[in-house]
Order: sequence, then structure tokens, then C-alpha cells
Amino acid sequence: MQDGYLPLVLYANEDLIIEVANCDREQGGWHRNLGADEWAFQYKGSRTLNSETGSITINEGEMTVIPRGVSHQNVGHGPNIEITVYARKPLKRLAPLEAEAARRRMKIKDGKPVDGPLTLESGE
Repeated sequence: MQDGYLPLVLYANEDLIIEVANCDREQGGWHRNLGADEWAFQYKGSRTLNSETGSITINEGEMTVIPRGVSHQNVGHGPNIEITVYARKPLKRLAPLEAEAARRRMKIKDGKPVDGPLTLESGE
């Protein structure tokens, strides 16, 4: 990539690609992933994600999902580490948006989830 960064692909198969990158500046251009949803975790530092739906800043320890087909661009704020997973099959959110409900979903008693099992089919 010119005037941007080139991610390092760590692992891949026909369903997933896992990569790591140091997006320390403005990415060379906008792009869209037509064949995969993109899950991005900001391991160190921060960056701004510009997209056709608006801009957000992702700080250390935060994550986001960019649905397939959404045009976007990364703008790093100095050295940072971003871990990205591209999933060919659409990602389905299973964790509750409300923080207390998410914490409750993580509780375990006697080796089992307090709120019962969670499956892709239940979509809870």
C-alpha cells in the first residue's frame, strides 16, 4: 500500500482471515470488504475509523464491527496495534448492548452460565 500500511496476515482459512497491523497514519485510501464482515480490536493506541455511516475513534481495548460492503478508512494516531478478523459468514451479535446485561451473561455458577446456554439460533 502506498501512503498507508500493509497488515500482516497471521492466520487464514476459507472462512476467516486474522491479521495484525500498525496503522500509525492515514490509510492510503477508502475500501470496502464485499466478501466479509470485519471485526477490529484496538490492542494498543488509538485510531479513527471514517466510514460512510460516520466516524468513530477506537481507543485501546475497544472493538468494532464493520459490516460487509461499508466503505471505510483507518486513520492511526501514532504507533498502535490493531487486530482484525475478516469473517466470510455474517457476524451475528450475541452479547447484549447494555453493560449490566452483558456482565450477567458472563456469570457462571456450578460450571454453567447463570442465564442458560447461548446458541447462534437463540440470538440472545
